[in-house]
Amino acid sequence: MVEAVVTTVFLLVGVVFVVSVLGWFWVGERYRLPSEELGPAERAWVAREAGDLLAELAPEAILLVGKERAVEAALRDERDGALGAAARRRMGEAGLRGFWEEFVRASVLVEEDPARAVRELPALRVLLEEGLEACDEVLGMLGVAGQMVEPVERGEGRGGE
Repeated sequence: MVEAVVTTVFLLVGVVFVVSVLGWFWVGERYRLPSEELGPAERAWVAREAGDLLAELAPEAILLVGKERAVEAALRDERDGALGAAARRRMGEAGLRGFWEEFVRASVLVEEDPARAVRELPALRVLLEEGLEACDEVLGMLGVAGQMVEPVERGEGRGGE
């Protein structure tokens, strides 16, 4: 008698478990979000959008390179002293290395995963603007504001024109 009750309880628990698992899968399928796979036309549109976003950042990124070079040149002249230490500390706080790492990663994403690049590229604009502001601030501290170094100086990579 006890064996029959235990067997019945185990069967009922098993049936309830199987029904609940099947119900969970059925509800999951019913309310599942559509796949994020893009069709060829959507992928081309997103890739073009990602390329455009990256192209919008390019001129300011080139400007940032020039300002970084101007800061480096000014810091070479100001090796020791409190002013040079404060300028180096401010440049370290700016996180320009982080910007360049994210910029490279986003550039690769434009080709590999353009949808993700479209989501992540706008955040780079903020980092870029912070980097430009930091460079301007440091150049002002060092007294060389307004002086710029060309991103590619004449003769560099041009066969010595």
